[in-house]
Order: sequence, then structure tokens, then C-alpha cells
Amino acid sequence: MARVAFLMDLPRDSGAGRYAVELQKRIANPFTVDYLYFDYERRSLVFEGEEKTQVLAKTYRLPLGDNKVWFWMRLRNKIPEYDLYHFITPNLSFLVPKRKKSLVTCHDIAPLFIPTSFREKRWRRYLYSGLKRANALIADSASTRRDLCRAYGLSEEKIPVIPLGVDRNVYRPLDRATCRKELGLPSKRKIVLNVALEHWRKNIPGLLRATAVLKRTYPDILLIRVGKAHNNTLELIKSLDLTDNIRYVTVKKEEDIVLFYNAADVFAFPSFYEGFGLPVLEAMACGTPVVATNRTSVPEVVGEAGILINPEDISELAKEIKHILTDKPLAETLSARGLARSSEFTWEKTADATASVYRNLLND
Repeated sequence: MARVAFLMDLPRDSGAGRYAVELQKRIANPFTVDYLYFDYERRSLVFEGEEKTQVLAKTYRLPLGDNKVWFWMRLRNKIPEYDLYHFITPNLSFLVPKRKKSLVTCHDIAPLFIPTSFREKRWRRYLYSGLKRANALIADSASTRRDLCRAYGLSEEKIPVIPLGVDRNVYRPLDRATCRKELGLPSKRKIVLNVALEHWRKNIPGLLRATAVLKRTYPDILLIRVGKAHNNTLELIKSLDLTDNIRYVTVKKEEDIVLFYNAADVFAFPSFYEGFGLPVLEAMACGTPVVATNRTSVPEVVGEAGILINPEDISELAKEIKHILTDKPLAETLSARGLARSSEFTWEKTADATASVYRNLLND
């Protein structure tokens, strides 16, 4: 029985954490998989399981200059022995051990390719420094694989693309009116949904400006943002006179986000950069028509099942959202295509392909 450690800097209920949990559920014999979480708040290395958690090691807070990197480094020698170390994000890849089997999943290496500070790029290059040292890499998308090859001079043939999946027992079509009633949303208003953090690459200002354009046709249009608003976003909302047209919500349970996907008329995702684009896949699995970016990995996920737009073209984004809102046959066609397309992405496929990488590494 080969023992595998998932090494994570994020808890099980985070986005990357969900990826690890879905794999852990499905990767079976001859592997046993443990989830090891570097808990910065508690300065601890924690074994996380469905039914129990256990602190494996603790460190201390440095009085000066304490940060996550120093915390990670102080715990690197406290990691138990395993046959294979699977780093679930590239952030921890600088901890890739010597003379031990290791694998890194790269969801993206966005900070190396998007506008950010010199200091941020420098830190990220250090955090990602184990990518060339690891025995193997996995990319979520061909787009991320190209970025890895571009940044590190790696060969595409040595980086398998293993897409993420969606649990269709959870993400499935539900009655829209029932979902709106359960969420306390208006039954008659046109609702556009977006699920994303407020990072530059998510293009939230562009979506807000497109909503302002749509308001001319639909004065009561409602954009629901699952995420937290930054102060500059709130200022933009006010300047665009969208205070009554934007609603921010926090969602902690998967069951609730499914309700929001099903309550929406359109799912909009105009990002500048994505490593995969899991919310798009989840929306399609719920039968929600999708308008999404034509950049990076998202076209790989959407295929012909949604409308792809230039994220820098505000008028195009507004026009295609309006197209879906006004053309019921189009909305129904996109819904059906999304359901069919999303069925191609399963966590079982993700787990089987990942287990194959494990076998190749451990038998090498």
C-alpha cells in the first residue's frame, strides 16, 4: 500500500482544497492519501480528515518578519515520511524534497503573467522554484501547460493535462423559481451571476460597466457577485449608479452555490486569465447559460457550449448577456449544450488520470 501526502496551504473548503478532497475520495487501492494542511493562523501542520483533525507539528510566531514563507520553511522538516508527496498548488513547490518522489499540480502560475509588483513576481518565482525539481507536474489545462513551458523551458510531453471535474450529483439543474424563493431573490428580475475573487484578472470592473450598459434596457437588472467587495469596487458601483443593481453574497456551502447557479438567467465570467475556470463548469452542469472570456484556459472548458467574448470589450460582453436574456431559444440551446459539455468533466476521470501518474512515478 503506497502512502501519498497531499501538501496544502489552504483548508479543505477552499477551491484548491475541494480539488484535493475530490481526489482523496476517489483515489483507491493501492494508495492511501492523507491531507496535510499548513495552517498559518495556528502555526501548525495539521492532518485534516472528514471526521477528525490532528496537529502533527507546531512552530512559533517570529517576533519580527513573520510571514507564510518563513512559517512553511520552519515546518518543512516536520513533514512525516511518505512514499509520494503531492503538492496540491505550486505555492509550496519550493518545499519539494530531495531524493523523495514528488508531484506538483499547477492550477495556474498567474502571478508570472499578469500585472503585479516586482516584489510579488520575485516571491512567486521563489515559491515556484521546485517546479523544475519535482519528479512530475500536472496541469489543469493546456493553457497552464503552455505557461509552464514558457516560464521554465519544460517539455509539453512531460506535463500531462488532467482537467478538473464536477460532481453532477451536487451541481445539477433545479427549478429556478424554487431556488429564487429559497434564496429570497426577486422572482421577476433578470439576474446575472458571477463567482470570483476580486483580483485584477477576474475583470470585475469590466463586468460592472457591462451591467451599467444593460441597465439601460433592464432598469431592475440584478448582478449577484459571490465574493467580497473591495473598497474601490464599491466606489465604482456608486459612480455607475448601480447600488440597487448589485448584490454581494457570501456562500459557505456547496448546496447554496448550486441554488445561486440555478437562480440566475446568465452566468458571466469575463476573466483576463484563468488556469481552468471551475465556476464555468459548475454553471454549465446546472444548465445555466454561460458568457465567458475567450482567453487562456476557459475556451477549453466551454467549447461550443457557451458564448465566448473578448473580456476587454465591454459592449460585446453586455450585448451577449442581453442576447441570452432576450432570446429564449438561444438560452435553452446553451443550457442543453452546457449540460452535455459538463458531463465530459468528471472527478472520476481526474482521479483515474492522477492515479496513473502516481503509478508511473512509484514504479520508475
